[in-house]
Amino acid sequence: MKTTLKQDDIIAVWNFIKKYSYVLVAAFFVFLAMYLRLTNLDHVSGDYNQFLRHWMDEIVNLGGFASLGTAIGDYSPPYVIILTILSYFPTPDSTTPFLIPIKQVSVIFDLVLAIGIFFLVASLLKKDEERFPKATLAGVVTLYLPTIFLNSAIWGQADSIYTAFIVWALYFYITKKHLWGMVMFAIAFSFKLQAIFIVPLLVMMYLLNRPKQLWHIVLIPIIYFLFCIPALIGGRPLGDLLTIYVHQTNTYQLLTLNMPNMYQWFPADTYRYDMLAPYGVALFALLMAIAFFYLVIKKLRISKDSIIDIALWSVLMANFFLPAMHERYLYMADGLSLAYYITKKRHMWVPLLVNLISLFAYFPFLFGMEPVPHEYVAVGYAVLIVLFTRQVFNDLTPRDETIAPELA
Repeated sequence: MKTTLKQDDIIAVWNFIKKYSYVLVAAFFVFLAMYLRLTNLDHVSGDYNQFLRHWMDEIVNLGGFASLGTAIGDYSPPYVIILTILSYFPTPDSTTPFLIPIKQVSVIFDLVLAIGIFFLVASLLKKDEERFPKATLAGVVTLYLPTIFLNSAIWGQADSIYTAFIVWALYFYITKKHLWGMVMFAIAFSFKLQAIFIVPLLVMMYLLNRPKQLWHIVLIPIIYFLFCIPALIGGRPLGDLLTIYVHQTNTYQLLTLNMPNMYQWFPADTYRYDMLAPYGVALFALLMAIAFFYLVIKKLRISKDSIIDIALWSVLMANFFLPAMHERYLYMADGLSLAYYITKKRHMWVPLLVNLISLFAYFPFLFGMEPVPHEYVAVGYAVLIVLFTRQVFNDLTPRDETIAPELA
């Protein structure tokens, strides 16, 4: 018996293709983003020549996994484990045998980050009929943000790793899986100290919304300790592992390392650092305390719609007011600002300014140039801080004591 394709069936198939054509377009641009990265992996950065190359040579000379008991470089335990694994997979016949493997790890986490942005945006647009196309757009565009591309493919840095875990932490907080959110944050912190930029969000969220779940904090030292176990087995002292971040903060005695923040307006020397750095930390802590008590006094709450806002705000505040900020430390804000714009459906100036400031910060180190003097960029950053702070706190909603709100 012959079957004929009815006109209604053809129309249904065509409508299905139209409805989900964005998936094919997105797949093409994801492939292109990966291709652009993989074709630039042979670019050798100054950091590789000065640090990573020598650390990898030392790992190899000490016998790979046998080196875990020795303090090599200033990276945290989980990233050292990754480097140790990569020491067994050098690029054959290459003068930089570990350059490409190191960059490949960062590129993989670029993709993990983009997928996280997709889920983050989709989770906040549940009532939007176009939530999946918008979330897909956010994920794909993340791969094309200039600093995201430069950080992994050109520079060979690992900021995509901890940022990916931060984004997934925010996703779990938004979807009320708070335990998993803290696990993701603890992993991010184990990779990079810069994960603490979102600590103000965690403090506000847990103290105001979920004080009974404060015990989640114990997951941070537990997970960090688990990553330390291979090094402990190798014979590295526990005290050495627990003070890695302390040593990192004392490595560069400068108020700013190419970050166009308020310290661009001060002379760059060790004397000024010793004098002003403690005041900078105190000022940041004071501003965070003021923000917290403002929420308490005004009876404002951290809803799921506020999580990205507060996270992005705290990252921007930390980079502007804290001393010794590197040019890469706005990395987390770059992707979050894009997610903020797409979920809020307004304020395009936020991702534009954030990513522009972050890109300007990269120029002196990567390209040896400063198209706009950093002291002027810092003025723009200050304006961004003022405008965005006002916007974030205006958008917070009061707690309704009679109706149980959907808290994050």
